Amino acid sequence: MDELETSRPRFGPWGWGLVVAAFAAGFWNFPLQVVGRELTHVPGDLVDNRLNLCVLEHGYRYVRGEGERFWDIGTFYPVKGVTAWSDAHIGMLPLYSGLRACGLSPERAFQGWFLIPFALNFAAAVWGARRLGLGPVGAAAAAFVFTYGMPLAAQGGHSQLVPRFLVPPALALLWAWLRDPHRTRPLALCAACAVYQTYISVYIGYLLVLTLAGWVLAALALSRGRWEWRTVLRPGGRVWAARGAAVAVALVAVWPLVDAHRRNGSELPRDHVHTLAPRLPAWITPPGMTEYYSDLAKYTGMGSTMTGAGEEQLFPGVLPLGAVGLGTLLAVVVVCRRWTPGPVTVAAVAALSSVALALLVTKFGPQGETWFYEPLLKIPGASGVRATSRIVLVLLFPAGVVLGVLLDRAVRCVERWRFAAAAFAALALAVVAADQRLTGATGERSNDWWWARYPLAECVSRRTRVTEAVRAHPNPKLVYAFPAAADRIGAGGPVAMQPDIMLGVQQLGLPTANGWSGRHPVGWGFPSTYSELLAFFKAYGLSDEDLSGLVILGEPAPGPDPAFERVARARHQPVPIPVP
Repeated sequence: MDELETSRPRFGPWGWGLVVAAFAAGFWNFPLQVVGRELTHVPGDLVDNRLNLCVLEHGYRYVRGEGERFWDIGTFYPVKGVTAWSDAHIGMLPLYSGLRACGLSPERAFQGWFLIPFALNFAAAVWGARRLGLGPVGAAAAAFVFTYGMPLAAQGGHSQLVPRFLVPPALALLWAWLRDPHRTRPLALCAACAVYQTYISVYIGYLLVLTLAGWVLAALALSRGRWEWRTVLRPGGRVWAARGAAVAVALVAVWPLVDAHRRNGSELPRDHVHTLAPRLPAWITPPGMTEYYSDLAKYTGMGSTMTGAGEEQLFPGVLPLGAVGLGTLLAVVVVCRRWTPGPVTVAAVAALSSVALALLVTKFGPQGETWFYEPLLKIPGASGVRATSRIVLVLLFPAGVVLGVLLDRAVRCVERWRFAAAAFAALALAVVAADQRLTGATGERSNDWWWARYPLAECVSRRTRVTEAVRAHPNPKLVYAFPAAADRIGAGGPVAMQPDIMLGVQQLGLPTANGWSGRHPVGWGFPSTYSELLAFFKAYGLSDEDLSGLVILGEPAPGPDPAFERVARARHQPVPIPVP
């Protein structure tokens, strides 16, 4: 294989100015709209994102020595290992803990935890794009698509998917290793990026590994034997030893996280994963808050789907999607011509692997009976990643790179006329930004944002009133709120109430039988009567003595045995929740 050392073009003040302008435009368009110009909102709706906040707060308190076991978050009590039922946020815990240590409230620290990764994502994407040989226009475009792409807006209720800043370095380092397989350092650094990205988000880490494999296979396919595989397979004993050491260290580093999820039952049945797999029209379905493409969602019929809506709104925009199509044609050119170094080859590999990976996770047929991803479920732990459509959040970088390469080529066509080149570059980035433009979060279409943001003051009020109610009990040790308590807390019903209880009692260092996660414990099912609740406690080994400090919030529903309900109520009188 020819040496594929790609040069890193000099940006200069003008180039860096384009990069900064692109970052600012995207930041204004999406994350700043989520939290509000005056930081009046928290990201997400009342449920999933506040689960993220609860896990982060649990980690912060554990670091401060206020918890005995990290993997026992104290929800669905007395069930063990509940932290492992969702992302544990270990990789981003230092950021949240640092913000909390500075005196910010949980909600304010959560805002910072949400906003800061956008800067990290953008900077990492610019770095990765430069390493792959893109100029200032191409790098800015690639970073914009990766950081602010519409599929990320579609996942507004899952902010744990925002921090992806190790995806671009991992792919750039992999490409550096493919250029010179004798060098083990890029491979080791690539593995380190994949490991830490997994600690940030298991989903993104796992899907990044699939993407890395896709790049290797695409490079192999396009090289048509012109890659010196001898260099890869027979580099010598020292190189193999270094590679083995790098892989071994990576596996040892990631094993504690994998083992915790495995031991605590995070794997799911095949049908659960299949249900959330995207259908082909999902790739042209945008989120509801897109400015220009809302009719596409009406055409596919997936824009208004409530259950798993974000998993079927994968449209990256006309420009990235079109660029991947053109990049696939470039792959044909690379195959037919000599394998040459440079960004064109990078674009061809990125496009071909992106198309292949998109087809891999997509289900075809009326009932989705054709699904190429299914054999991968046999990999230990793979079924724990139930929403494979989220690979689009990783593929935004390869798609952005392809678009960036095409824009750089276009700029070169007019670069002899300096003013025309500058005007064209600015116009090109403006079109890229317009392609990803979202509606106003406070305008006529503000309802499109209902699941992406929620008033901070109301979130604080809801959890604070729960804390006040529990404090009114003379000896609180354990808390449970019946579903009827939701009427006293606010909108959203019993499901939205769960994070309120979790966050409210967390401030007191108490466990709760309430909870919310990617799964529920056996026998839980929102207990609504004393008999159901006490049967749940008994099934998990709690005695009457263990329940001496049980705090009940809300009124129970009538039970099948009125006498039993009266006795239980006499022992555990409901505590009223203050009204707003």
